[in-house]
Amino acid sequence: NLLANIPPLVYGMNNISIVVTYNGCSDTSNAYNLFIKKCDSCDCKESSWGDIILVQGEKPVDKAGPMAGISAAQVKTNKANVPPGTKIYCKEVYELKCNQPYTIYPIYNCKDTLCPSKVTYSLQPPTGSPVTGTAPVTFTPTVSGTYTLTLYGWCDGKICDTCVITFKVTCDKGCDCKGSKWTEITMSQQNNNPPPPAGKAAGNIAIVNPGKINCGKTYDVKCKTSYSVNAGYTCVGANCPGSVQYVFTGPTGTTSGTMPLNFSLTVTGTYTLTMYGYCGTTKCDSCVVKFKVDCPVDTTCCPYNITVSNPTTTLTTLSSPPATIANSTFNISGPPGNLFTEIRAEVVDYVLTSNFNNECLSCKTYPYAWASMYQPGNVGTMSPQISMYNSTTPSFNPSGAGMYQNPREVVWNSTTPFTLPSSVNLSFLLPAASIIDCCEMTAKICVKFTFRDNNCKECEVVVCYTVIIKPGGENNNKECKCSIKPLLKWEGGQKTVSCGETITLFSGNIPVSMQPNFECKDGTGKDCKSVAPTVTIKKPDNSTQVLTGPNYNYTYTLALPGTFEYTVVGLCNGKKCECKFYVVNPK
Repeated sequence: NLLANIPPLVYGMNNISIVVTYNGCSDTSNAYNLFIKKCDSCDCKESSWGDIILVQGEKPVDKAGPMAGISAAQVKTNKANVPPGTKIYCKEVYELKCNQPYTIYPIYNCKDTLCPSKVTYSLQPPTGSPVTGTAPVTFTPTVSGTYTLTLYGWCDGKICDTCVITFKVTCDKGCDCKGSKWTEITMSQQNNNPPPPAGKAAGNIAIVNPGKINCGKTYDVKCKTSYSVNAGYTCVGANCPGSVQYVFTGPTGTTSGTMPLNFSLTVTGTYTLTMYGYCGTTKCDSCVVKFKVDCPVDTTCCPYNITVSNPTTTLTTLSSPPATIANSTFNISGPPGNLFTEIRAEVVDYVLTSNFNNECLSCKTYPYAWASMYQPGNVGTMSPQISMYNSTTPSFNPSGAGMYQNPREVVWNSTTPFTLPSSVNLSFLLPAASIIDCCEMTAKICVKFTFRDNNCKECEVVVCYTVIIKPGGENNNKECKCSIKPLLKWEGGQKTVSCGETITLFSGNIPVSMQPNFECKDGTGKDCKSVAPTVTIKKPDNSTQVLTGPNYNYTYTLALPGTFEYTVVGLCNGKKCECKFYVVNPK
């Protein structure tokens, strides 16, 4: 037994010889050369697709693995037109029935069975955005057209291959409403603070006495109390599933969705619930129920607890005229619900100081423009509005005489009540960084936020914060160099590309983001004055598109293969800095 005498082997060449000793005599064998190759256990070269199984119905709850337990007994077949366990293949076209659920179980085999593997997917329906996730894939086609499924085979966090499968679906023009009818429509109250059951802690939500309600009736409900309404609709025909959609309208606006409806009313008035019964995609019937609520009037000036946190701020530079833009994001917390009609943000105080008795500010122009707003962001779909020179949407102009016209107040409003945004983005114009190394400037800005609700009550929150502008940034007498190192990111991968380089993507519907990674610095590593880059993409059909930051997204599709040219252009100390690279979208 020589095993215990063999020293640890290493990757590469091992020279092994055997020494035999017997009665004091020894002899040594010739050397045996043993080369141990270090293999990548997750090498894509020897990995491949396994079976791809299509079954009718939703995925089994008790499935233990990608293929385990697939049988007619475990899959809800519902008069399946696809036998359980039907094998399908990449690059093929299959016909599926409308309004029937399907589940696809793909397997990707990595070379080493110990190498973790998985399959993700992107399902592009005939219209709308693609649906992505991790296999198995469950979907129900509801409209006629082509569904394109792109499967991605992974080995240990790396995409090794793609598989594209096409499904054709033809839906009937409509289901026959004959024989369809409403099932029972019920309403229940949720008690937010019920007595705790024996041995249980208080605070559980309980349903109180579900009861039947009828179409065409009006019901009184309590203010600030949670209710749930549910309804069903029965259709005749296996291919015409019944469903119920609703539209809920009241003083606070309109919401819509699929039953059940959960609501809690806080504003006095009459609310109308309109339910629509569908058979397949055909609207067969409607049912209208009204609810009346009387909420006591809150006599306090501000009935809401709204907070605005100190912002996170990033600084960018304008070159003409020289200025600093403080991009600030204010996070907001407050009550949920469509309660508000207006938000105002106003600079109520600002102080600009510098070290050395403010001598660092003495040569800066446009003093009246500092701390004015520059390109405020939208709140939801609402664009910023102000009242100035008989115009409701003036330009936010950072140069020339327009510097003196920039506002220090901005308003977002809507005739339809809206919910509080999670954040508000504001940018402020400040002096440019000094070219003198010892000069450092500080801006203290106080912003008052006013929130008006749909009863014209207002809440005010004042936030004060400081911005420090460190020296450096113009470097007119120093050598400035630019650098552009684009980083492309897509599902399962990323790559830093060099200017002039060409990369090839996988085939499929692939959303890709890009970070320009633009820098403009002098020889000492200090920032020079610069203008953020623009990104343009030229497509194979010779059309162009300007991509917007910060993510510079573009989705490559099977419909437009070919070579795409990216052009990234920025300004570094007044000089143009450009980088082009190419992305190939294969057929």
